Amino acid sequence: MSFPISVIIPTYQRASLIGETIESVLAQILPANEVIVVDDGSTDNTADVCGQFGDRIRYKKTENGGVQVARITGVSLSSSPWLVFCDSDDLMQLDHLESIAKLVVSCPQVSLVCNNFMFFGEGIQGLWRTRSMFDMAPDGFWDIAKRQVGDDAWLVEDSLASHILDARDYQPFWAGNTSISREYFDQVGGYDPSLVGNPSEDFEFVFRCLMRGGQIGLITRPTFRIRK
Repeated sequence: MSFPISVIIPTYQRASLIGETIESVLAQILPANEVIVVDDGSTDNTADVCGQFGDRIRYKKTENGGVQVARITGVSLSSSPWLVFCDSDDLMQLDHLESIAKLVVSCPQVSLVCNNFMFFGEGIQGLWRTRSMFDMAPDGFWDIAKRQVGDDAWLVEDSLASHILDARDYQPFWAGNTSISREYFDQVGGYDPSLVGNPSEDFEFVFRCLMRGGQIGLITRPTFRIRK
């Protein structure tokens, strides 16, 4: 299967972790067209770690401007019509990219894909370690108009914006587990660099996507691991 995807990894001071992240991307069953790492002014040995991967990735170091700016830079350097963001301490399951491609191929009208994920890492206990994010949704959250389009894939046919507001603290859409078409990214306006340092910066972007009303695909099986 061939499907054009650019994976964009913003990073800052993650030399001890980014190697594992890059390896998880390069090991995908469906390879990315390109893997772009934007180093947001790290002063550790991030450049050395990234250099070990040679021409299998594209490495770009910039002045420190925050994760929003790093993501925007990555998009500007990319060439594929689909963009997949991955934070530099998170991990993709082997079929993460393949699951996205299969959904989009079956539903070309989709503009945004959200994959289910699980948290992992020190300090994560109990339900946070054993349950996926979709499983932790408030009662009724996923009771929206949706149509199954694959074994673990659904097409949302109703707006999720009001559900997100009603759910308050429940937020299943993170930068790392959402993928977006380049066309829709440009329509929405991309990430807002003025929100650098705001803990809700990725939520703000996804909420703008939901408000715009594009078709959203859901992968209900966890294919992504977010480190806490």
